[in-house]
Amino acid sequence: MRQLSVLVLGVGRWGRQWLEVLAGRDDVTVAGTVSRHQEVPGPRHYTDYRQAIAESDADAVLVTLPVHLHADAIVRSVQAGKHVLCEKPAVRSRQGLAAVLAAAEKRPDLVVMVAQNYRRRPWAIAMRSLLADGSLGAVGHIGLRFSQPELLEGGRTDMQNPLLEDMSIHHLDLLRYLTGSNAAEVYAREYRPLWSRYRGAPCVDAIVTLENGLLVSYTGSWAARGRNTSWDGDYTIECERGVLTMTDGLFSFDPATGGDIPQMPGTGSAAIAPVSDLERVLDVFQNAVVTGGEPDTSIADNSHSMELLFAVQDSVRLRRPVHVGP
Repeated sequence: MRQLSVLVLGVGRWGRQWLEVLAGRDDVTVAGTVSRHQEVPGPRHYTDYRQAIAESDADAVLVTLPVHLHADAIVRSVQAGKHVLCEKPAVRSRQGLAAVLAAAEKRPDLVVMVAQNYRRRPWAIAMRSLLADGSLGAVGHIGLRFSQPELLEGGRTDMQNPLLEDMSIHHLDLLRYLTGSNAAEVYAREYRPLWSRYRGAPCVDAIVTLENGLLVSYTGSWAARGRNTSWDGDYTIECERGVLTMTDGLFSFDPATGGDIPQMPGTGSAAIAPVSDLERVLDVFQNAVVTGGEPDTSIADNSHSMELLFAVQDSVRLRRPVHVGP
């Protein structure tokens, strides 16, 4: 695979993690970095992402800036003829999404991809295969529960809903990935526990109806007490042949009426071996750049996950079910 030069916009928490991944690759060169607050040794460093995009001759841009800057950075990068890999959530608003989609449509020769790294988890790949091959029979309902205590860094304290603004896009994108279906309608409510250290509401309950008719119950709390789930969440999938659960990367299956347990990777107590999600994301991105193919988390695909997130936010605000889509 040919060498890829990358300009890294933002060296905060995620930017530093990405720099570690890039440093371990012999097929990637860091062409420069951007941060207003932290100088990074090595390649050329900029304090203004707009100047960096305009002046750098990098092949690609990795966007790890604050979310409110994503849309502008993506549009400028595409207009400058650079491929783009952007951290989630890709944008903050429908207006930003429309601008990014329009820019990408004008340059179909460029890859514009969102780093939805949870799709690269081994359990997610295995579950998608299980649900697709029919070995569990028809799927009747999916329950997804996320439970973590407050994480106050990164400006989350002042967010109106830190869960929806920062975390839920992972879970909502996973629902589309696992089922192979977009969402049609959602009804959601938010709440704030009395003990929460956030100013906003960090908890959401939502009923999502997918286009294939499947119903999903999504319960998320970022001010949880008691047992925490993983960042991926716990999954309970009621199927024709029994109930499939995934907790902490482990599968278990409770067969209906004492039937046989279908063969599935990771069933039982054996842990799934950890892998680098970001390495897998980078592999997908680089392969798309080289082959000219469209990655599964292109901005065109990810727009469906973003529209679902916007619909959840609309439903919370309007206190009624809302249609998913532009």
